[in-house]
Amino acid sequence: MKLTGVIAIFLAGVFPAGAQPGGGSFTEHFCRLTARSEWKLTSSTPLQFDAHHTQGVVKLGDYFYMTAVEVKRWPARYSKPLGKYDRDTGEGIGHLFKFNGRGELLEDVILGEGAVYHPGGLDFDGRYLWIPVCEYRPFGPSIIYKVDIQTMKPVKDFTVDDAIGALAVDPESGILLGANWGSRGFYRWAMDKSGNVKDTSADMVINPSFYIDYQDCHCVGKGLALCSGLNSYTSGELGKSLTIGGLDLVSMEDLRPVHQIPLNLRTLSGKVMTNNPVWLEAAGSGVRAFFIPEDDRDAVLYIYETVSGL
Repeated sequence: MKLTGVIAIFLAGVFPAGAQPGGGSFTEHFCRLTARSEWKLTSSTPLQFDAHHTQGVVKLGDYFYMTAVEVKRWPARYSKPLGKYDRDTGEGIGHLFKFNGRGELLEDVILGEGAVYHPGGLDFDGRYLWIPVCEYRPFGPSIIYKVDIQTMKPVKDFTVDDAIGALAVDPESGILLGANWGSRGFYRWAMDKSGNVKDTSADMVINPSFYIDYQDCHCVGKGLALCSGLNSYTSGELGKSLTIGGLDLVSMEDLRPVHQIPLNLRTLSGKVMTNNPVWLEAAGSGVRAFFIPEDDRDAVLYIYETVSGL
């Protein structure tokens, strides 16, 4: 993809795949992190707008681009499955919010069509945000959108006969990676040198990792995607539930995790920080993380930092 002028200068400062201040790449910093690494909260900023049900986030320079679903009616479960569906579609509106580091809303773009209103984890290819929008139920259809960050106009690129919950795009290797509902399966689409998907058909590949469900994924270069998420486990004997969060560095080639970190950071209300929107970047000799785990008027942008190797 050839970008010139203002766009190229802008992207040089925001794309996360390359070298970062302090030396080394994000991947090098991340792979030195362990389960014992200590994360320090550096700031918490309430969002100054109704964020609805937050989903995924991309940080470009001083701005954040976050997807969210405004639920008008939550999907109702059927008494017994109807075909491949266990619930109806509910009703809602998909949003792409642009806001600044003070939590001030700058733009609100509506995404979706009819019952297809649930946007998921998004990624950036150097010019476009790639955003999946699906029905609010497993196995439902999805629309894949591209949004030019200069115009903020969503363009419908192609459709998928499955609920795609997150995307990661790697222009270098020409891979667009999609994770379906609960990230139990992956789809890979080949892209040409202009950043267009060559063939929208793709077979699902089973995700070999199970301990968390990916909610947000971003390519970090060299054919690797950083995926974040959570999962809940219930003890039948004790009747108690435990939710855990985590960060996985995933190969976009063989779809296996390369480096995994459980993350036990939580809000005061007990929500794990990796509950939906997550963005990480290199910071000095470590990593800086941006989390937005809460919804509606309670949404807060949390920023944590850690030093790799500790």
